[in-house]
Amino acid sequence: MTLVRVAPPLAQDVDLSKTYDAVIVGSGAAGGMAAHVLTTRGLKVLMLEAGKKLPIEQELRSMQWPYDHPRRGDAPPGYHSLSFNEYTIRTPPYAKNSTFKHVMSYVGGWGGSDYDFKGKTHDGYGDDWPIAYADLEPYYDKVDLYLGISGVKENLPHLPDSLFQRPNKLTFGEVKLRESLKKMGRVVTPYRAGVTTDGVKHNRYRSKCYGRGACDRRPGGCDIHAAFDSPTGLIYPAMDTGNLTIRTNSIAHEVLVDSNTGKARGIAFIDSATHKSYEAKAKVVIVAASTLESARLLLLSRSSQHPNGIGNSSGTTSAST
Repeated sequence: MTLVRVAPPLAQDVDLSKTYDAVIVGSGAAGGMAAHVLTTRGLKVLMLEAGKKLPIEQELRSMQWPYDHPRRGDAPPGYHSLSFNEYTIRTPPYAKNSTFKHVMSYVGGWGGSDYDFKGKTHDGYGDDWPIAYADLEPYYDKVDLYLGISGVKENLPHLPDSLFQRPNKLTFGEVKLRESLKKMGRVVTPYRAGVTTDGVKHNRYRSKCYGRGACDRRPGGCDIHAAFDSPTGLIYPAMDTGNLTIRTNSIAHEVLVDSNTGKARGIAFIDSATHKSYEAKAKVVIVAASTLESARLLLLSRSSQHPNGIGNSSGTTSAST
């Protein structure tokens, strides 16, 4: 039996009179990783999260029988998640003329390879990045070892290998497909997933995967946290250091800058519960609020030094958004 330690309490006194070493906007994978790295090195960090405090152990119900759920895996009424294929038949804006009140996008993320970083050299389109995959490979290895990534090394240039834990076994049919396609010079490989199959001994909040096949059950995700999530994978260990303070219900609306240097000095935010305005001071500001929200925050952060918003002197932030 694997015992998963109970999460540390999120209720904390937040001292906004002090200057933190860093303030992080967002508690997802990027914000969580920033908090983990900085706090383990002794820095005092304040994390601002726009959402409310959630008892995560009560939210995740993958152990629940499917027939016990009132919607049987469906989204709430009025919600719709765009499927991958809808992007081939819809034209932007994708939610236009939709009958749904809330429409969520499909976002895919991959580690990348030199087919991406050196696209112009490879196929003549776009521009090459100033970095190559080899520059990032040591950091991918660190992340994959810490989080526990399952997969198979295949030595494919477009799908670089990493330091994997054991993969989930292929079914008999998948094995036959792999063997058949191998004769054609093609590869069928188990999906590389952020699911620890061997366990991660350095994290007391996660258990190894039991192979229950309940990953897609809603609401919530993996009760035993074999599948990576930011709270148990990064934030709870960061809180154990005593160097992380979290403030929920905090909607950031401006990156504050020093009038003399033009450099960031903190974050202005509104408490979503009380509607009161506050400021958080820090030596370093880390914006990790997802692609659109981070861009929005930068564009809202206008000052005499940054009249078009931070990082938008060329106008490309607003154009790409």
